[in-house]
Amino acid sequence: MRKNIVRVGLVLIVFGIILVVAGIGLTSDYLTVSHTFVKDKYYYASKEINITSDGLVALDGNTTFYLVNANNISLVNQTNVQNYSIAPTGPTHDGYGTEFLVGSGSYYLVSLLAPSTGLVYSYTSHFSTFTDLGIILLIGLFLIVVSIIMLVIGFVLKGKKRDKEEDFLNDETQ
Repeated sequence: MRKNIVRVGLVLIVFGIILVVAGIGLTSDYLTVSHTFVKDKYYYASKEINITSDGLVALDGNTTFYLVNANNISLVNQTNVQNYSIAPTGPTHDGYGTEFLVGSGSYYLVSLLAPSTGLVYSYTSHFSTFTDLGIILLIGLFLIVVSIIMLVIGFVLKGKKRDKEEDFLNDETQ
């Protein structure tokens, strides 16, 4: 019984590690990270962000930035940038930034003040695929935890207690 528990635990840990590695590798393919901003007449703007389906744009840091559709970027100046900006969805998961859920299109991140050199923004063009891969990563982590528990149980369990007399008889009959 305990050997079977250990075997199942080993299979689960290998499968969990495969899922974690696949989840990390594939999610990084769907995420673009940048920190480049260009000075225009009235503002600083990121490179053009192209989203092909549902997407997520995340900005790390607490500097005020606006997400503007590329069609409206030529209309933006210091006084009307809020009129052309897309409202943020909310804070990032760590609370130290801003997230925007957007549909397909091209966008720019715009700031009226010079962004700090350490400022980073990231975006994913296929948000639903990105979240699905994140779920695969979490399932892999869960399997690793379950398999470690199974391995501990398998190694801690005692084998069946047998009589010395039974062992003696088994040895003589062989």
